[in-house]
Amino acid sequence: MYKAQAIVWIVLTSVAVSLSAQSLVGPKILYSAHDGTDYEVYSAEVIGVSPIQLGSAVQLTDNSFEDTVPTWSPDGSKIAFSTDRDGNSEIYVMDASGANQVNVTNHSASDQQPAWSPVAAEIAFISDRVNGTNVWDIHILSLDGGGNPIGDPVEVPNLVRDGWPGWSPDVSQGNYSATGAAGMKGFPSKAS
Repeated sequence: MYKAQAIVWIVLTSVAVSLSAQSLVGPKILYSAHDGTDYEVYSAEVIGVSPIQLGSAVQLTDNSFEDTVPTWSPDGSKIAFSTDRDGNSEIYVMDASGANQVNVTNHSASDQQPAWSPVAAEIAFISDRVNGTNVWDIHILSLDGGGNPIGDPVEVPNLVRDGWPGWSPDVSQGNYSATGAAGMKGFPSKAS
């Protein structure tokens, strides 16, 4: 089931953590937290919701770079996240266990804020690869069944800066809409 994306700030043992309601899959939640050196990706079991209480955290990334904005694939088998481990911000995909971390955007520009399509055939993300530093457009990257990229991302052009792409859950028409700072933009999905 699709859950509307929302950003929630909580404090866990004095560590500020950004959680996405879209990251909830069954009893687990994904988040990035500062480990004293940099941000890493974690998952934890949700053991209470009023207020949110988490069980023991499982660290899924462990490096000296910023790993942020994790999001589950619709079936919960993969996780997409932003990282700067290659010298600039890229989108990586890994198994839900944290294994098999693969750069799926691999571009000299900054690629950030991944959002899986409802059927995991694409990832929407923002990038400044077309218009230059900090001028963001939404791009769509097609994926195979294993979460590997197929071809190059397609830009969804706009006249304003975009951010925080999301997907409409309505697949009845075979199209999705990605939302950004400029509002809704429609485009065909591979699922059609």
